Amino acid sequence: MCLMVRHVSNNYQSWIDGGPPAKVPVLSVVDRSHATLAYWRTAVENLHEIRFQVPTSELPSEQVFAEMLSRLKTLTDQAKVAPWDQVDRDLVSMAICHFLIDDRLFQLKTERDEWMKQHPASTANASSSKEASAQWQSFVAAVQADAELLDKLPQGPERKTLEAALEFEQQRLDQFHEIESMQSVLQKRYPGLTFPLPEISQ
Repeated sequence: MCLMVRHVSNNYQSWIDGGPPAKVPVLSVVDRSHATLAYWRTAVENLHEIRFQVPTSELPSEQVFAEMLSRLKTLTDQAKVAPWDQVDRDLVSMAICHFLIDDRLFQLKTERDEWMKQHPASTANASSSKEASAQWQSFVAAVQADAELLDKLPQGPERKTLEAALEFEQQRLDQFHEIESMQSVLQKRYPGLTFPLPEISQ
């Protein structure tokens, strides 16, 4: 399912590979389903809107993006320490992968901030969050329509940043579909539980 199960802690990975630690008592199906639902709410549902909702605010894009990342960091930090030892292994594995994607976004923001410090003329914040999102989606659509578009750009930091952002865009899309697939799997695996997600407008 998730293609990014790498660089995770030994404790996480050993449990994913071999099952719960031997000393953990075996729970009933009902107990496991409740533990899985609780983890879903913390590690998936609570993060879903901020991960995938396209901003429509008229506030400056830099302000909105910074606030979004701050909130995402708080929520992912909480999710990373949520109890997981009695949770469905497939859900834990997916969540860890998605935390890595979130960490990649934080890294991209750090790299972008460093670039903007070196190019202070580029720090003007004239566009709103809504306008910036529309411009980015137009660029993504243009690249999808012309696979050689990026090759036409000159080599340099700006092109490297765009390539990294496009790669992240694809990871986010894959992540969204993985969550939908996992929701369906868990609903079948634990009848009677819905594993809810907030509505996301595209």
